[in-house]
Amino acid sequence: MNYICDICKGYTAQPLCVRISEEKVRTTEDRIEINCCKKCGNELFSRVSNECKGMSIKKTLNHIGLNYPHKTN
Repeated sequence: MNYICDICKGYTAQPLCVRISEEKVRTTEDRIEINCCKKCGNELFSRVSNECKGMSIKKTLNHIGLNYPHKTN
């Protein structure tokens, strides 16, 4: 089964799931999970780790250019 990468919209058989969460996660609304291909997932993880410490989910998504609605899991 193939999955669509949320970033590049390409297909991948083994997606990386990058989780972006608020500092104090209490509910599923406090985190976003983004399915990525390996290339996009590694780049996204690096950017979030280096550039977005302490930001809310909304600010993080705006900063990395993914400010469209995501499903929360």
